[in-house]
Amino acid sequence: MYDIIRLIFGISIIFVIGMSLLKLVIRDKTKIFLSERIALSYGLGTGALSIGMFLLSFMDFQLNLSNILILFSPFFVYLLWHAKYKVNYSSPDIITKLKNLNFLQLILIASILFIVFLVFFDALIQPMHLQDERGFWALKAKILYHDTTIYSTDFFDADRIHPHKHYPLLIPLIESWIYIALGHIDDRLVKILFPLFFASLLLILYSSQRKFFPETHSLIFTALLASMPYLVVSHLPVYDAGKGAASGYADVPLSFFYFISTIYLYMWMKDHDRKDYLIIASIFSIFTIFTKLEGFMLFIINLSIFIMYVLFNIKYFTKQKIKESSIYPLLPFVILLPWFIFQRNLPNDFLFQFTIENFIQHLYRLPIILIYFLKIFLNPIHWNILWILLSLSTLFTIKDTFKKPIIYLFLMLLLHLLAYLFIYTISPSSSVISQMHYSVDRRVLAHIVPVIVFLISTQTFVGKLLPKITIFTT
Repeated sequence: MYDIIRLIFGISIIFVIGMSLLKLVIRDKTKIFLSERIALSYGLGTGALSIGMFLLSFMDFQLNLSNILILFSPFFVYLLWHAKYKVNYSSPDIITKLKNLNFLQLILIASILFIVFLVFFDALIQPMHLQDERGFWALKAKILYHDTTIYSTDFFDADRIHPHKHYPLLIPLIESWIYIALGHIDDRLVKILFPLFFASLLLILYSSQRKFFPETHSLIFTALLASMPYLVVSHLPVYDAGKGAASGYADVPLSFFYFISTIYLYMWMKDHDRKDYLIIASIFSIFTIFTKLEGFMLFIINLSIFIMYVLFNIKYFTKQKIKESSIYPLLPFVILLPWFIFQRNLPNDFLFQFTIENFIQHLYRLPIILIYFLKIFLNPIHWNILWILLSLSTLFTIKDTFKKPIIYLFLMLLLHLLAYLFIYTISPSSSVISQMHYSVDRRVLAHIVPVIVFLISTQTFVGKLLPKITIFTT
């Protein structure tokens, strides 16, 4: 029971930090859904706490409870001060809202909640036991907990046993925070972080849709994302099993951070007077980069789309707006500069050779890679019928898809797939099929799937592809 109280304390600190940051970013009287506020608070809290812990240790302070609480004490004070004033959040009475739900909406909500419950149950019923969650992410977290510093010899000695020594530290740092809050290592309770990422991902997908689409429409596609076997099921009958939301892998957190950075960039493109949207997109880009190596590539893709958008719409940008927009590319590099400096001194086991010559030499792999992608896209065991839906929705809304700003979402998806097509082509692996079998779902598709669901939702709405369901709404 004492551990549960301390766990609640640790999670509460995350939300308090996140809520404080959210109030700092969105300071005007903006309509923000309760689901959106919860998801953004959790994302801002986990990201800011990990960045703060890294900077604290970077400046050679110990990672202990008192130092961390002192570092974030201004956030606690600000939240208490801000609580004295009324903020115009859109959070209607829950009882009234439930009474107004129709039968279909109730079924969709019940289905989503049941899946979320299963993910929490699956996560907490047993401790970490899968290969990377225990031997990589959690191992680094335990090193941070025991050594209370990022300057541990375990990180700098190339002969130490843990892999990927140059990987970003967001997940190990936030896991070490839970250990610090508990006062000891617990490989079961620490997994609470990952179902919370999954639940927050569903909440932010729902709320981002609700800014543009009706409630039933938004719930349908939120349920679609919740039904993805690879995101939900911990043990699939494939070699690369156990990477779902209940596991301690970084893929669902990365999907969550990347989705927010992408969708808020998209919403800014629809209304580039909303500077707070661009700030949120930039902040979550920081967290995306700091979660996994793939995060930097995802940021570069979004940055390319951002530059494209500005260049094609330059006539609408005053000098002041261009200065304000510069926060998107600059903030991640400024905040993460200490990490880039620190990372340069870590042992590097990254074997890829990014050269045109290498690409040309391995062009024979392209048909093999494309066929394997097609097999994955048509396999409902992993991703339900997501890729079939994307093909159909794009086919039936081809004109709308290639209009602004939907085209930018489509281009993000296309660039994502092309980037991995290039990576697999130049891979040093002797068997590209074996490498794809191990990584294509987790590294290529999982991170972009929430964006794809939002794209399908948008295409379906603008193309009026969903039939009007009257039997459930009377």
